[in-house]
Amino acid sequence: MFASLLTIVTAGGLYALYLRLENLGWATLQQEWITYLLIYAVMASVIVMFWTFASIIETCERQAAKFYEELADITQH
Repeated sequence: MFASLLTIVTAGGLYALYLRLENLGWATLQQEWITYLLIYAVMASVIVMFWTFASIIETCERQAAKFYEELADITQH
């Protein structure tokens, strides 16, 4: 669920950037390409960070579910 929400937010951000460039003109991109490159690099690193956190959280949830299943089996015997 977290990953799909992150995808929606990312797509919205890219669309907002596209609209900004449409409004300012694409010549702005040619003049300030370093700034936009840095923005994309920061955005990509944040996306990777959140995807990694989402993966870690899902793994922890699966391991916790296994632990509680085993604990329930032990207490029933």
